[in-house]
Amino acid sequence: MRGKKRVEQWRKALRGLRACQPSNIERVEEDVFGPLRWSYDSLQGKNIQPCFLYCSLFPEDFSIEEDELIRCWRAEGLIDESLNIEESLESGVDLIEKLKDSCMLEPGEIEGTVKMHDIVRDVAIWIAFSSEDGNKFFVQSNMSLSKITKEGMHESINRASFVGGGLSEIPTFLETCSNLSTLFLQDNPLNKIPKDIFLGLKALRVLNLSGTRIKSLPKEVGELNNLRLLNLSHTFQLERIEAHTISRLSSLEVLDMYRSDYGWKVKGEVDEESVTLEELLHLECLYYLRIKVSSTGYFPLDSTRLKRLKSFHFHMAPSKERTYWLKSDHERVVELTGDVEHLAKCAEGMLNIATCLRLKNCSVNRIGEVAKSVPNLKELNLFQIEGSDNIWEGMVKSGGRSSFPKLQIFTVINCHGLKTLIPHDLLEQLHNLERIDVWNCSNMKEIFGAKVVVENTSEIVATCSVVDSNAFPKLRILQLFELPELRYICQEAFSWPSLEIVRFWDCPNLQRLPFSTGNANKIREVEGDEKWWKDLEWEDEATRLNFQKHFKERTPWL
Repeated sequence: MRGKKRVEQWRKALRGLRACQPSNIERVEEDVFGPLRWSYDSLQGKNIQPCFLYCSLFPEDFSIEEDELIRCWRAEGLIDESLNIEESLESGVDLIEKLKDSCMLEPGEIEGTVKMHDIVRDVAIWIAFSSEDGNKFFVQSNMSLSKITKEGMHESINRASFVGGGLSEIPTFLETCSNLSTLFLQDNPLNKIPKDIFLGLKALRVLNLSGTRIKSLPKEVGELNNLRLLNLSHTFQLERIEAHTISRLSSLEVLDMYRSDYGWKVKGEVDEESVTLEELLHLECLYYLRIKVSSTGYFPLDSTRLKRLKSFHFHMAPSKERTYWLKSDHERVVELTGDVEHLAKCAEGMLNIATCLRLKNCSVNRIGEVAKSVPNLKELNLFQIEGSDNIWEGMVKSGGRSSFPKLQIFTVINCHGLKTLIPHDLLEQLHNLERIDVWNCSNMKEIFGAKVVVENTSEIVATCSVVDSNAFPKLRILQLFELPELRYICQEAFSWPSLEIVRFWDCPNLQRLPFSTGNANKIREVEGDEKWWKDLEWEDEATRLNFQKHFKERTPWL
């Protein structure tokens, strides 16, 4: 009722509220149900009510990823299908904000998620259960097969959810639900899919099998001509997808196999009865794709086709390797594991338009050779890179041009050969860097390199400052974890105009910080070990006291 100031509006609202009298409602108190039902009836905007009801398909107190929710809404046709992908995302965000503003949704546990209050969800399920307008739901989450009841199940059901239960097989009574458009089966111990289960589900648009134990995907899934979203993420036991299963899904917009161990290959690398990467060429509506690629041949999707994808995540790794995927907010992610130089040549098209690159478990002598293929790079992640400290050789471009003009996030993990994170000659080429994370690099001695005159095992000596003191004007977050040999962040005089958060864990030899009230006045959080903090050396007492008010002892974590 916010913003409604005339008494007539309030009288109308009161009549509507009195009309919302519950009948035969279990688990929801009458004095709560009425206002919530009236709030639902008062939601204004095209499809906002069915979008709200759709959220009840997710489990109680579950944080729903906003992007995933919007993809489901679009697949269901709840967002105007005439809109392009970017416009659909904007429309979905607008709907979420309206529902939050109406208190029908609330922020989830982590950023970018939302959830329903448990009582609000109960009311939404009841409304959807009794609906006669194409929004009829059947929700029995967190139940084993023996406890699932057909009570309330009807052939007119439009959406069904069995999330997070003990289902070892798909309930057979679903076969007759010809109007079913969404089926949530995620996080159940399903180990197989009956061949005939989908023959009567021709209207299905959203199918979520993530977190199940299925080992193969029958070709009958390919008969779902209206399927727009197929979620096979976290399917660690998936070993086989039959040939011509994916290519026949002519309406498919979203294929999500994030953290699935199934490795896609090209023709000639698998038997004729198995799916190949070439089948993806038939998916003209596809805009979202996340898969593991285990091929050693050239990737069949060129940059022209890849540009049609709004978002992709390709994890290129050997078939037998367990996949530990990078979590990234970027829309175009490529991970290369193993023979990086060869994979980079095979995946030249995807690297050309990627915005996030991760190099993992490999020996790379010159990262620059790989990085040259990624002109739009915004995030670089190095994980367990073997080799010496000269991996940056060849990175400085002639004429002073930046090798990473768009780089914003730089993460390095388990790279024990590195002594300097960013060498001196590269410092002035990273003006857009916003975040740096360094984890467990046992030989790292400094973060921002000095121009070395003398170097031995115990000492790094720098010349006078020749680097622009404002080399990192946008750096906001600096996190340094488990660096036992780290002695310096930098040895030259830098300014840190945007730095807000600095965290240090297990850096016992870092005895002095390069920050002062004059060069880092935006710092609002400093985190570290209490003993380490007390032993730090400071320029003067005033500087120590200034940063003391922003210090907090590190939070224990697993």
